[in-house]
Amino acid sequence: MADVIERIQNDWPASRWDELMPWNWVRREEMPLPLAA
Repeated sequence: MADVIERIQNDWPASRWDELMPWNWVRREEMPLPLAA
C-alpha cells in the first residue's frame, strides 16, 4: 500500500492508475523500464 501511495504522490499519470490496482500491481523492481519518447 505504501508503494502505491508513493507512486501517486510522485505524479503517477492518471491514465495508468489501473496498473496500481491490486490485481495489476507489480513490485517496482519487476516493472519494465519506461521507453524513452
